[in-house]
Parts: sequence; structure tokens; C-alpha cells
Amino acid sequence: MKKTLIYSLLILVCICFMFLIIFFQSLFMPIFIEKVPLFYRIILALLVLVVGAGAIIKMVKVRRAYFRNMD
Repeated sequence: MKKTLIYSLLILVCICFMFLIIFFQSLFMPIFIEKVPLFYRIILALLVLVVGAGAIIKMVKVRRAYFRNMD
């Protein structure tokens, strides 16, 4: 049960990070366009997506195992 809570919190954090990245890119794009190259922004976005997808997959597996043990 504790693992499921941790993974759901991870998913929430990842979603918040994605929204923050999108928001700050649209807000500060003219300022940071020289400072942060597109390559690093793409890597950061991919990293957030991979971590989010991994957390979702783990949570689904943990939840399935938890409900299987209840039966």
C-alpha cells in the first residue's frame, strides 16, 4: 500500500514538472533561448516523460499484485 502511494506521488510530481516546463518555456522563451539549448530541453522533457511512464507502469503492477493478494 505504501509503494502505491509513493508511485502515485511520483506521477503527480512528474505531471507537475511537465506543466512547469511547458509553462516556463512559453513564458521565458525569449529570455532563455540563448541560455538553454533546444537539445538540453528535449533531453529534460524526455527524461520527465520516461520517469512518468515508468512510475505509471510500476504503480499498475503494484496495484495488480495488491488486488491479487487480497483475493
